Amino acid sequence: MTNEKLEKFKEYIKGKTVALVGAGISNMSCVDMLLSYGATLTVRDKNPDPTYTPDGEGGRIEKVAPILSGKGVDMRFGDGYLSDLCENIIIKTPAIRSDLPEFAQAEENGSVLTSEAELFCNLCPCKIIAVTGSDGKTTTTTLISEMLSAETENTEKRVFLGGNIGTPLLPKVGEMRTCDFAVLELSSFQLHRMSFAPYRAVITNISPNHLNWHTSMTEYAESKANIFAVRTKIAGLCSTPVTDTQMISAPAQGRRLCCFLQRATPTATPCGFPEMIFLQDFREKRRRSCRARTFALSDCTTLKIIWRQSPRWTVLSQKKP
Repeated sequence: MTNEKLEKFKEYIKGKTVALVGAGISNMSCVDMLLSYGATLTVRDKNPDPTYTPDGEGGRIEKVAPILSGKGVDMRFGDGYLSDLCENIIIKTPAIRSDLPEFAQAEENGSVLTSEAELFCNLCPCKIIAVTGSDGKTTTTTLISEMLSAETENTEKRVFLGGNIGTPLLPKVGEMRTCDFAVLELSSFQLHRMSFAPYRAVITNISPNHLNWHTSMTEYAESKANIFAVRTKIAGLCSTPVTDTQMISAPAQGRRLCCFLQRATPTATPCGFPEMIFLQDFREKRRRSCRARTFALSDCTTLKIIWRQSPRWTVLSQKKP
């Protein structure tokens, strides 16, 4: 089946100018794809001699300039890399904030500001399960991917793992079908000004983090909350204190967000959360109606995953006796 969203994007971007701001793996992975769609590229980076790891973190390191020059791509490196930012489409790396004056001016002049992750989510034809949180998101994302892979084994369905883990998925969007799954780990940097509607959204927890990048704890929490800001109906998880859930409650208005809390927390439901389930109650109520597996994460911790059909995922962390 043809991915109509991707075909329309190809028509839209043909002949357009595109700036890839940041020469890391997320943007460099898009170069060949965008060139094949007929876009004119300029790669911009603050580093005068940028490098990246095409195989992901820990892989071989490649210099960017020789690769781009061989493809006929324009380059703006070093001081002034954002000067004359006037391309039709600007794809920024997650580490760069979207509220820079140069971005604001370009948008005012008609440029479209986006990111590799946002583009992928808006072009992806399959069901997206998105995971974020201050801690545990890589483990949770990987486990969900592995369990989906086991469940879809010997079927035509495939599972793609990516986002802030592994390699970017945008170049693979043409391979995906509606019956597949994409499991994404998303950071607060990626979610900061992102708009998309995942099939399922998971917030593992929220605690102070990256406050040297975010302007406040509130902004950090709101960035995480973007993972369910668009969707009309949400089946998600938030294992975090009530005081933190209050900071992400606004986008949950009118949506189904299950908030899983420890019994010791206050019983008042935070504004915006239509449903709250305590871990102890959930285990008791679902014991007979759900399948469950326990994975040893370390000598002192296990991760218990309980799931139902659709799939609806619930990730419960508990200490070993």
